[in-house]
Amino acid sequence: MTLENRLTSTPSFFCELIEMIYRAEGVEPDAEESTEESRNIATNAYNLLGTPYYCRSNE
Repeated sequence: MTLENRLTSTPSFFCELIEMIYRAEGVEPDAEESTEESRNIATNAYNLLGTPYYCRSNE
């Protein structure tokens, strides 16, 4: 299963990606969020949500 297919078929995966990208207002990043690896994962999640495959409608 591709990431795009998992994204469109598994709502919890979508939620996990959103949680990787955004944090609640007023919440400071913890030590785990401050690692380069965590920032790269968040960037990749953001890019995945912005892909044309995910954004196109199912016709």
